[in-house]
Amino acid sequence: MRNYLTVICLLSQISILMGQSIRGKITGDGEVLSFANVVVEGKPIGTISDLEGWFELKDVRLPLDIKVSYMGFYSKVITVSSSDTIYIDLKKAVEELQAIEVLPGENPALRLIKGVMDNRRRNDHEYLDQYQCKSYNKMRLGLKVKAYPDDFDSIPESAYSKEFLLIDSRDFFLSESISNRRFRKPNRVTEDVLASRTSGIKEPLFAVLSSQFQSFTFYNQEFLLLDLVYMSPVNRMLERYYEYLITDTMLVNEGRDTVYTIQFSPSGNRNINALVGQIQIQAPDMAIRSVNAKPAIMPDEGISISIKQIYEKEQVWFPSQLHVDIDFHNIEIPKIAVDTSRTVFVNTFLEGTIRTYLTDVDVQSENKLKDVGKIAVRFDENAGHQSDVFWKSNRVKALTLRDETTYEFVDSIGKEINLDALVRGMQAISDGFITFPYVDLDLKKLIRINAYESFYLGLGGRTNHRFSRFIELYGHGGYGFRDRAWKYGYGGEVMLHRRSQLKLGGRYLFDLQEAGRQPFDIVSRGALFAELSQVRRFYVSVFDQVSSAQAYVMWQPSPKWENRFSVHRENRFVVGADYWFNAESINDNRFENGFTFTSVRWEGRYSPREKIMEIRGRRTIIEPKYPVVRHRIEHTIDDWSVDEGSFLRADLQVDHQHRSFLLGKFSHRIEGGLTNGAVPYSYLFSPAANLNIYEDRWIPISTFGDAFSWETMGFNQLLFQRYVSIMSRWNTEQRLFRRNAVFPELAFVGKMLLGDGVDEAGEHLGIPVQAPSGHMIFESGVELLNIYQQFGLGFYYRHGDNIGNPFDYKWVFKLRIGG
Repeated sequence: MRNYLTVICLLSQISILMGQSIRGKITGDGEVLSFANVVVEGKPIGTISDLEGWFELKDVRLPLDIKVSYMGFYSKVITVSSSDTIYIDLKKAVEELQAIEVLPGENPALRLIKGVMDNRRRNDHEYLDQYQCKSYNKMRLGLKVKAYPDDFDSIPESAYSKEFLLIDSRDFFLSESISNRRFRKPNRVTEDVLASRTSGIKEPLFAVLSSQFQSFTFYNQEFLLLDLVYMSPVNRMLERYYEYLITDTMLVNEGRDTVYTIQFSPSGNRNINALVGQIQIQAPDMAIRSVNAKPAIMPDEGISISIKQIYEKEQVWFPSQLHVDIDFHNIEIPKIAVDTSRTVFVNTFLEGTIRTYLTDVDVQSENKLKDVGKIAVRFDENAGHQSDVFWKSNRVKALTLRDETTYEFVDSIGKEINLDALVRGMQAISDGFITFPYVDLDLKKLIRINAYESFYLGLGGRTNHRFSRFIELYGHGGYGFRDRAWKYGYGGEVMLHRRSQLKLGGRYLFDLQEAGRQPFDIVSRGALFAELSQVRRFYVSVFDQVSSAQAYVMWQPSPKWENRFSVHRENRFVVGADYWFNAESINDNRFENGFTFTSVRWEGRYSPREKIMEIRGRRTIIEPKYPVVRHRIEHTIDDWSVDEGSFLRADLQVDHQHRSFLLGKFSHRIEGGLTNGAVPYSYLFSPAANLNIYEDRWIPISTFGDAFSWETMGFNQLLFQRYVSIMSRWNTEQRLFRRNAVFPELAFVGKMLLGDGVDEAGEHLGIPVQAPSGHMIFESGVELLNIYQQFGLGFYYRHGDNIGNPFDYKWVFKLRIGG
């Protein structure tokens, strides 16, 4: 017995020498406090609370005193005598962050920020050659009480009303995902989603949203938050745009390292998209330890958003927790009764939270990661059907009772109203379709308006994956009321290889295409809204009536490079104008309208930075990125053509867009083309004009301006054999001046075109076009966008001499929609 007591005493002494762990949670007036400093009094031991307010001190000897501090709250000293979990609530000392006071002399906070920038390559995970980690994401949306009244605590839970229990016990929306994140330099990322769960639906659609709200690192000089670009306080311009102040220091790692808390805010006289908050820097590594920030000014005053990030040291300082909180103050529900007697009321507003946890970080894998970045998000076939055992073993944080209640409640509603079908329908509509059991209705084929048909009413669609995952059939038909003609088309394709999207297909088309501007056959997903934004199509009056049969092969050697090879036999007949063409090499010097050629065509679309999501073999663009390059080369096959003559036609279009937190958004389009020999109007190039020059008005206006059109150039006014055009737009987005959130945005437009006229071998009659050779055309403009909602005004001026049309205008003004 004595030996047993001796062993117990020895074990107890060893445990005391080894130390114990203290775990606790820190709140401030009931709200979670992230990055609170926790220091052992009198010793160089400390830590910070994580994004949920939890902290842990390991290998300490009890009893001891700990000091908890957080900027804006009164510090508190707590005596800890046991290893039980402790809960500490601090009292708020000030309402808002106070203005930063910069003392005379060199600001020590600047040295720390400079140290972070100088050591970025050593600490930032984006400078690694590669890494992989596991990501757990959780997104919720629910109601939050604006403020509890003083008499709230006097109400027992048994007296809570049904409506208050509804908002107090569950949310409206909850989504989780588990994925493997893989990275390769430079900036190529792929997330393989292993599991996805969304309240009310089974479709794994929301897993990608959590990574779209904020940048994955705070080291970059530009920080993306809610689709807006902000200047990071970790930047080379330092004092020019930000002010800094050290507010706290703490020793960690037994005194070997120091954590500095730095408050930052934008300089008062600078008009930039800036952040305000605090950053913690750990020395001597000079690495970011944590970030707590929010926009200094929100474009919409009814929404507030904040981000929090924690970094932990692996080979580099790797982000381990990324949080986003969004409060929709403009979506408020007033006067919800707390008690059944309806004596106490509260106001609530909509709030959302996004939580991302990164674990199992591997930065030293010897195997080179392959196929990274080609697909940004790829869903496992069983992502939406993983078992409870899988979820429990892979969740970083267990579900709360509120989470479980949300799933149970919303799932029952989703099943009752078939929410899956509704979500699939909304996704199809964004692509331009309405989903039915086996067929998707094509919204782009329902209605069109132009100056030739006046009003076109039609019907079109395609089969979907329920019909077949390998075969797709499509078709359309409709009637133009002014030209009194039916148009139609039909075709189909078969998937031969899913990974490369290799498809073999064929189609027949009898329809209209704008004369002199042949459309690209490769259409991006989500093209409905892009097509609706092209308002110039309402005024087009000269078309090709196209009768075309074709066979084609489509494939993607890379997900970001789509290719289409096709063989066409088509007849083009110009309508909307009394057009005739004469060329000895084609029609023996006879004036004709209507030409039949057989040609082979190669078309491609390349978007190296675009982010693509793949679900069950279906690829969707989830984040448009620039540049986007389109190209097409077409050559006739003489032996298979009705009309004689041979020609080559080539088109190129490059779209680019970038944002600057200092200057705003810049958009550019470069396009050009060439064709050789004598060819009819249909195969030449007419610029994207947007003015009806035959309307003799005192004030020249074509109602709506277009994002990439020549506003002072008439439809079918110019014709070129070879041309190059550059269009640029600078939207200042209130960077030059900011009065309030609803003040119009100022944009500047500049355009240049250089072209050669048609070859002398042919003669065009019936369309009074001009084809100047070596003629440079310039157009500039000023736009006031979003004067009221999405409506604005544009003023445009063409420089130099008039081209010669009697109704030629040098300046016009137009309405503008959108940015």
